[in-house]
Amino acid sequence: GTKEYYFDTDGIASAPALWSHFSGADDDLNAESNTEVFTVGYTHLSGSAFCQGLEGFFPGGSYDVLLKNCNAFTDAACYFLTRQ
Repeated sequence: GTKEYYFDTDGIASAPALWSHFSGADDDLNAESNTEVFTVGYTHLSGSAFCQGLEGFFPGGSYDVLLKNCNAFTDAACYFLTRQ
């Protein structure tokens, strides 16, 4: 896709694909990296519906580096979008 959704101290946000892996730098996103992208399923939901569905669980200010981080968000997002 052309857009990614991620969770940080400001809550759920979106940016161009792989932006968070390059910390928003203007690096060439096609440059060689260790990032692996794979399909985990499909959804009929829009990006807006996705954000609305999860924003109550991941509001701004709720990020915790150990307990509620990008891994917790990814787990919840995969389930929410695919029900798997």
